[in-house]
Amino acid sequence: MRYLDTKMASDASPASQQLTAVRERLVQEIRKASGKSKGKGKAQAAGGEKMDVDAAEQPREPIDFAGTFSLALETLGAAPPSTQASAKVLSAAVLAFDVIQLLLQRSISLLATKAPSSEDLVALYQPTFLVNLANTVCAAWGDVGPAALLQKCRESLNSLLDLCDALGSRVVAEHLRSRVLVEPWNAKRSLNAFDCIMTRFTVQEMQPFAVRQDEAIETGVLRRLTEGMTQSDETATLAGRIAVKWVEKVWATKPANEQFWVSPVADACRSGEKGRNNICFYLLTPLLTKRKAAFKELMSRGGFLEGASLSAEGELEASLAILKVGNAAGLIELDDSTAPSDEPSAKLRLPTALLSTCLYHASPSLRCSALSLLVISSSTSYALPSSTFPLLRTFYTYSLGDEDGEFRMTSVALAGKLLLRLRDSAWKAQRRVDKNDEPEAKAYVELVRSFVSWWAQELLFNLNPAKPFRIKMNALRLLDLVFQANLDARFGKIAGSRVADDSSKEATTGYSSYRRTAPTPVPQFQAKHRRIDVDSAGGKLEDSAGSWPFAIDLVTPETTFTLLRLLLSTYTALRSLGISLLEQFPAPLPGYEGVDGGEKAKQELLVPALRMIRSGREAEASAGAGIVGLVWRKWVLEGEGTWNLAEIGGWGASDTKGPAGFAFLNSLMDLADTQLAAHASDLGRAASTTPMHGTLLALRHLLVSIPLPSFSTLSTDAERRAIFHRALSIVERVWDVTAPVLAASAPEGAAETTDTEEARALRFEEGDVKIEADETAEGSGGPMHKIILSATWRAMKEAGELMETILRLPSELGAEGFQSIWSLDEVKHIGSLFATWLARIRHRGAFMALSPCYSRACSALLLCKDWPEVQGLPVQWLRNHIDSIISQKISITRRSAGIPYCILGILTAVLPTDKASFDRAFVRLFEIAESKSTDILDESRVHAMNTLRTTFLDAKCSAAVGPYIERGFLIAISMFWSSNWICRNVAMMTYASLVTRSFSSRRTNLDRDHESLVKRLTALDFFGRYPSLHGVLKSELEFSSREHLNDLPTSDLHSSLFSVLMLLSLLQSPNRVELGAEAPTDAFVPIVKACATSRVWKIRDAAGDALTGLIPPLEVAGVCVELLEGIQACSENELHGRLVQVLRLLEASGALASSDLTTLHAKIEALATPLLARHHSFAVRTTYLSIARVCASSHSYRSTSILNLVHLELDASRSWPQHLFHLPSAENFVAAAFLLALTYEPTDATLVAAGLAAPFLEVQRLSLAHLDLDNESPSDEIKTLRRALVPQLLALAESEKDASECRITAIELLTRSEWSKDDERLEQTIALLLKQHASTVIVPLREALLPLISKLVSTTGDPAHAETVLALIEPVSSVDESIESREAAARALRELRTPSAVKSDLFARLLLRLLQDDDVTVREYAGEVVTREWSEGLLVSDRRSVEMVLSSAGPTSLEQYRSELDADLSLLSNPSSLLFAIEKPNIFKDDLLETEFLTSTSPDPLETLKGALLSLEGALKAFKGGEGPLGLLGNELVSKWAFRLLQKRELVGGEARELEKQLRRSYLSKQ
Repeated sequence: MRYLDTKMASDASPASQQLTAVRERLVQEIRKASGKSKGKGKAQAAGGEKMDVDAAEQPREPIDFAGTFSLALETLGAAPPSTQASAKVLSAAVLAFDVIQLLLQRSISLLATKAPSSEDLVALYQPTFLVNLANTVCAAWGDVGPAALLQKCRESLNSLLDLCDALGSRVVAEHLRSRVLVEPWNAKRSLNAFDCIMTRFTVQEMQPFAVRQDEAIETGVLRRLTEGMTQSDETATLAGRIAVKWVEKVWATKPANEQFWVSPVADACRSGEKGRNNICFYLLTPLLTKRKAAFKELMSRGGFLEGASLSAEGELEASLAILKVGNAAGLIELDDSTAPSDEPSAKLRLPTALLSTCLYHASPSLRCSALSLLVISSSTSYALPSSTFPLLRTFYTYSLGDEDGEFRMTSVALAGKLLLRLRDSAWKAQRRVDKNDEPEAKAYVELVRSFVSWWAQELLFNLNPAKPFRIKMNALRLLDLVFQANLDARFGKIAGSRVADDSSKEATTGYSSYRRTAPTPVPQFQAKHRRIDVDSAGGKLEDSAGSWPFAIDLVTPETTFTLLRLLLSTYTALRSLGISLLEQFPAPLPGYEGVDGGEKAKQELLVPALRMIRSGREAEASAGAGIVGLVWRKWVLEGEGTWNLAEIGGWGASDTKGPAGFAFLNSLMDLADTQLAAHASDLGRAASTTPMHGTLLALRHLLVSIPLPSFSTLSTDAERRAIFHRALSIVERVWDVTAPVLAASAPEGAAETTDTEEARALRFEEGDVKIEADETAEGSGGPMHKIILSATWRAMKEAGELMETILRLPSELGAEGFQSIWSLDEVKHIGSLFATWLARIRHRGAFMALSPCYSRACSALLLCKDWPEVQGLPVQWLRNHIDSIISQKISITRRSAGIPYCILGILTAVLPTDKASFDRAFVRLFEIAESKSTDILDESRVHAMNTLRTTFLDAKCSAAVGPYIERGFLIAISMFWSSNWICRNVAMMTYASLVTRSFSSRRTNLDRDHESLVKRLTALDFFGRYPSLHGVLKSELEFSSREHLNDLPTSDLHSSLFSVLMLLSLLQSPNRVELGAEAPTDAFVPIVKACATSRVWKIRDAAGDALTGLIPPLEVAGVCVELLEGIQACSENELHGRLVQVLRLLEASGALASSDLTTLHAKIEALATPLLARHHSFAVRTTYLSIARVCASSHSYRSTSILNLVHLELDASRSWPQHLFHLPSAENFVAAAFLLALTYEPTDATLVAAGLAAPFLEVQRLSLAHLDLDNESPSDEIKTLRRALVPQLLALAESEKDASECRITAIELLTRSEWSKDDERLEQTIALLLKQHASTVIVPLREALLPLISKLVSTTGDPAHAETVLALIEPVSSVDESIESREAAARALRELRTPSAVKSDLFARLLLRLLQDDDVTVREYAGEVVTREWSEGLLVSDRRSVEMVLSSAGPTSLEQYRSELDADLSLLSNPSSLLFAIEKPNIFKDDLLETEFLTSTSPDPLETLKGALLSLEGALKAFKGGEGPLGLLGNELVSKWAFRLLQKRELVGGEARELEKQLRRSYLSKQ
């Protein structure tokens, strides 16, 4: 079938020329008429239309309005303006709408002046013409598109409505009102049309838009808008703007109730976070600018100031969200606020008690909202109230551990604003001190200084290595802001490099344009910081005067030590930001000054770093590379260091001649040469003993850190060229040693043996190389072939990054500097290397990592405008890559390996600067994929299609590929019919990618209910975007349904039928504006209905789904009746297919008219007996019962006759022959019958009990699900049902023959059921459950039993049983247990309420463990215990929860040091230089929190404490990590025990002084 010749757009050039001429004339006439109407003192012509004509001006023929309208509409119809249309089509559309608007404006002018031609205009503008014109405008007015087109659509529609006003007609306005009512409300077209017609009708005439008929029209219409804002982020901005206009429109009428808007706005704010944010941003904020009194009205009448309601989290969230809007508008004030106020009575006073409650709350958004109220004010110079500072300390004490991404971003942004306000307000106070010596101002400055000092110390303390990552990362981000606030002038004041004469920023800091633009992940040198603006409210502050009225020492040896210890972290983000801060410290780093300091830096920093870069662990190697880069900057580029890395690292002598910086580089390259020689000699041994990815990474870091102006002073041109060429040689040798593993030896299919990367790695393992334990590199372990594979692909990844670096950096030096390093042929050689790698490598991780490098390299070359030959290379390479798809047999993999990424890399680079080349390349790919030539193999077509698919999915190319989506659909559909499987496979993958791109992922995974249906894309919008697909999809359906409906399901189907039906199922068809009006989906309906006869189940099912997207809601009942007509005479397949279509339509339908339902229900009831006859298949009978169930649940229709038949079927199923019990279709039938009976009789305990005892698993599941309805807050009927069925649930829980899944659900239901202390079954039940818990081998069952036992024991109140339960909980709460086990332990602890148990030390210890669990669900369950027992029903943060438990339990035996110490000491004795290999069992737990809170009051026996100290001292002597922040003193375990034990040092006395001195630097106390 051929669709590839479909004409995408017509050549409208002559029409465009004619329209342009008409537009120019219309503009002249409109301007002339406008000028004449404004003229004064000029004679008025009697005829009204007569104009002053210049003597030289010749009279013109009057404009042919009808002909021009026809021409404009033909232009729009020939190439409909869609979001995916070409620029030429969109330009023609904008021109056509421009002409239409001018015609309408000119017509209004002529009608107003009653010109002679006005009668012709009245005859032209008949209602039909006006409505058609409105429809044309609306069809082009999509949800997305070019701004110019959308603006013209709006202007044209407004002009059309103005014309109707001039004609005295409301036909267009009424038509648009009807259209908006039937179209999806959350579509931008609907909202824009509503905006246009809102001013044309009175408030009363807008009654059809009211959501509820029982409330005022003003409120109802606004509620429709606010509900839309809560449901869709895409239209929230537009809907908010319209809502404000509506409120203003109503206020202008002076309604009796001016607060009509409060109820819908308050309800929307309570609807959830998304709706609340949209309402506050897009409606409430602009509304308060119109009427400030509205804020108090909303707070009081909306119930947001009532104390009782503020106990719920949702109410607090809503209240604070609104308060934030009021605060931004300057409408609230805090207690004892010193901010000046012109209208104090108009402000709402906010109590600090409310903020304090929120700052302790578990909700991160609540704490952020409270912080926002504290920080933000209308002016940054307003002083913070004194009551604010304790609240700020509370926030930063209890909120550093949050993991929520949005919280982190918001809190960091607010921290920046807080620093700005503190600085400006402190300066304002200082000026008052300088002028009048005011005591209050002096006290405020001291208050600010004290808080900032505390804040910095608190953040530094929380960077202790023993703290969890979540706390350290948040603390480091905030500390970064504190540094950037210029509190310490030494930060960022880096002395000029000794090798750079330029005093510019690039010369002194090394931040080249490379690091500003390239997304290469080199955290040490690419971290960007936002400096606080030094412009205060009163003017710019001079650096000489300082940015603050006081100074705080931050750049200290202690800070350096703290940040250096972070470089041992396994987390890249911590290392990245830590080095970024240290880079801005003065050189040499504080604590390492002088000659002794240099030697100390070499031993404590450089020696460990050079060991780390040779580690097999990627994180450790990356950390070492970063440290090497830091030392290079601080002691070589900015200092006087002349170290030889080869001597320090121990890999032999190195040439130290030449500049110090390049000698440093050369010695590192010597290490790379040594490692490469080892890899070439014995790959297996080298991969295990000397992996090289860390060395390559360190080389790249050093090169990137060189300031651009310093290149010319670091060395001569020859020396510089030698360094870069040596780096290229290293890269090429890396490819030589890794290619035998990563690259295919021949195209797939050409070799007889398996040729995968693992198979190739296994060949190097055949030598059975024996490697001693002390030879193995740190972090290398596992099977030899896995080590080889990991080492090679990591090396190749870093080699690609290094090659991109050595090409990009010279390109920034200008043409002369670039040419001094690389010639044109050498640049081409580098490009050919990238191309070879991406074409031959089959390791997915490798080519995915190389593709961005290639893209960045091409981007760099495209910027070389002063070397045009190099600038043109990427486009030339792009053509070569595409041509190689045809000319070379490079791969037959179905996803084409690295080929698509190779081409995509250049496409993304070329796109920003050369869109024409992008388009040519994309068209060429289409030509290859579409070609029928025998010269082009199917494999080449597959590569072209895979490249197209990859590009369609790439976010960077989303706008550029838009015009090609339609063509992509066409080629994918055409390839469905290919006889070659690989072509059909790539066609399906491409088709699926295009569907995702066209509909967005949010619209491709929707359910079948009505709420999901209304979120789908409308058919009008879809075919408006891709007009040619309408005919193509229709032809596909016709051909497939004609040729393939009778194919057997086992046949090798080459049909597009399922794919087309799937696409149609993603659409929706709104109701028709006028009865009988044609819809774009009408042509598909009969074809889809015919698919009911297919012999393939999936086709019948897909046809049912597709029909939901084609039938308007008001026609659902009629279509269902039509499908049921004559159904008894159909074949079994068609019978099932029709019923499936009816079922899908009813499932997706909303409320149907009662008149339609009467006929439908009568038809369904009449078919009960014939369709439930047992000669029909189970599939037919099951589908019929599902239809009856939907009618009962959605339409409240119940039929006694159907229910009787259902009971007969259920009774009959008990006597079925044995073979039927194992048929899935039979079980589904019984389940459908049971579910229908349950829908009719939901409170029948006998029915549910029978379901629990049924021999069918599905029936048991349905019974349990029914009892589990609304499990959080079940209805009284469900509670009663649960109580009545406790014996049956217990029997199911104890049954060994039933499925574990059902038994577990029954146990969970029993746990949620209500139990009475007087229940005689309690003791017996507890005993049975304890026995079952001890005997069962099913772990999930044992986990489910634990909370139930705990609840029953709490009901009895027996302390002995409570101790038993705690003993059962203790082992499963361990951090080494599974998440499910720990969740069970937390739920059991939550259910345990016996007073003796809650007050026990064991309960507190278990609760503390679970409150700091890695799993958020475990923490939530444990937090509920704190909420119940300690925090008076308020959910509090994790740290606050721990403190509450500790304050209640006291410093008793909670600190179980001994076992934990023994475990940690065994790890310290590990010979690893770092603890990278040790996986912490609980990364969320704060190991210092308990000690931090309890201080030194723990009554540990003195001998126990001494023993712990001595054990620690012995372990430290055995520790082989060395001294310094990168060794012993930076070790996480050492830091933890240093803090814990030194807190108690006064209990030991002088016996541990030596150990205390050794540990002192690992212990940072809180100031």
